[in-house]
Amino acid sequence: MDYDWDYADDFLASFDQSGNIKWSIPGYYAQIATADGGVIAQSYSGQSVTIDVNGNSTGQLASLPTQSWTRNAYQIDPVHAQQVVSKPTDNATSFWAQSGANPSVNSTASQNIVQNLYVRVFAPWYAFGPDPLAIPIPCPVDCFLGDNRTFTTSLGEGVTSRISGSVQLQLPAMAPISDQVYSNLTTARFRLSPDNKGWAHPTMTKTFFGNGNLSLHLSGADPLVPLAPNIDNYLSIIGSATTEQVCYSGQLSGDAFPNTEIFVINSKGQATTLLTFATTYDRELGPWTLLSPTIVAMGSFSDICVPY
Repeated sequence: MDYDWDYADDFLASFDQSGNIKWSIPGYYAQIATADGGVIAQSYSGQSVTIDVNGNSTGQLASLPTQSWTRNAYQIDPVHAQQVVSKPTDNATSFWAQSGANPSVNSTASQNIVQNLYVRVFAPWYAFGPDPLAIPIPCPVDCFLGDNRTFTTSLGEGVTSRISGSVQLQLPAMAPISDQVYSNLTTARFRLSPDNKGWAHPTMTKTFFGNGNLSLHLSGADPLVPLAPNIDNYLSIIGSATTEQVCYSGQLSGDAFPNTEIFVINSKGQATTLLTFATTYDRELGPWTLLSPTIVAMGSFSDICVPY
């Protein structure tokens, strides 16, 4: 955090790396340094304002709630604390981003670190599965285009998946702060346009239990086959954070078709694979196995450590 304040002279100042003052504002002190290079500051009269990286005031806050380690917001008075609805502040990634150093205000420096968890379900074949609605007769084998790839942590446009879910994790609590779930285009090889293509609408349900404990349920179905069964994946994951890294353990279960890859990308853009699962089902008969509600254990991982 490159902000400081002087109670005697009543001003808030921002410094560059050489210690030179970039700008200063009288009558304010810093509360939180934000990820965009600005700061949330408070006047000695109690008014909170947002200030950008150049020292310009960009807005006022009626009040700044106390943000917990898990990014919940609270209004605290001398009698009690009450949870309130508030958009989480995107703190700067510095060791002293908050007044008091951290949400506990105990002068122990901490960083606002995030890592991104990815769970992707993909068909490794060029084509797979039967299509009862093919024209002019039903197609028995290799009727839908697959993802035609192997396991990877790449996020490139050419890397497709049947279902893809990602969660941004706030460390050290490993609280989920944002998520995304989507599917790439499904294409039937032996149908006439426009009935040969469609977008699935998968879902991802996440449950955060605290203490780094998170569960995800990823689910989706072929959008071109009415009443097609869902592909379901269930991930239970625990993260244990230190000052330099977070170590992940977990287990995966589900329909065991097709393939699944789980990996984490840290704040430096480095990817670490947590688990890969390759189905043992035939690419043609595999989709029919999803008609069974039986959940299969698909693997586990233990103490895979990822630097911040």
